[in-house]
Amino acid sequence: MRAGFTFILLSIFMLCGVAAATPVISFVGDSNQVITVGTSHTFEFSSTTAITSADFYLNGVKTTVAGQSKEYTFTDDGKYYNVSVIASDDNPSNMLTWSVTVPREKATVLLENIGDDENYNNLMDNFTDMDWEGLTQSATTPFTDAMGRMFYVVLFILPFVLMWKQQETMTIPAIVAMFFGTILIGFVPEQYKTLITFAVILSFAANFYLMSRNRL
Repeated sequence: MRAGFTFILLSIFMLCGVAAATPVISFVGDSNQVITVGTSHTFEFSSTTAITSADFYLNGVKTTVAGQSKEYTFTDDGKYYNVSVIASDDNPSNMLTWSVTVPREKATVLLENIGDDENYNNLMDNFTDMDWEGLTQSATTPFTDAMGRMFYVVLFILPFVLMWKQQETMTIPAIVAMFFGTILIGFVPEQYKTLITFAVILSFAANFYLMSRNRL
């Protein structure tokens, strides 16, 4: 009598325990995923009990599925995502979380070739033909393409400013300007010739005035 009663209680306990069993889920695959942008990946888990539904969360956004997997497509590169899941068979399971990295997509646009074969060929042709004006223009083209007209400011004005800053006198810059200015004036663009001519005359006058004043 007592043994039968004990068996009945044990059976009831076991039935209640099975009905109230909490599912324990685990990862199928790696919990850290590196996924190429634009591709899809299926996040799957295994369970110790039968699953009726599962709640997946992509960065907190919930999606309920009937099964043990969910597919996501990642269209934004250079970002990190969290994918979590909680399963249920009337009782919620533990939570699983995948860490997802979508690396930045590599550029597919070809960069323009830095080397300028046309300018090099022009430079060699000018050198062969002894075309000094064309040679000077071809030699300065890479710099004017990159800097614009500021290249001439750096080439003609900045050296004299730095010489004056270093020596605190205009004698040497004026002499250099008179010498190189008369040589280079034929090679500079037309819009700069008036300015350089004025600078050469001014440097000559300033130097002559300083020498005359020191003599007196």
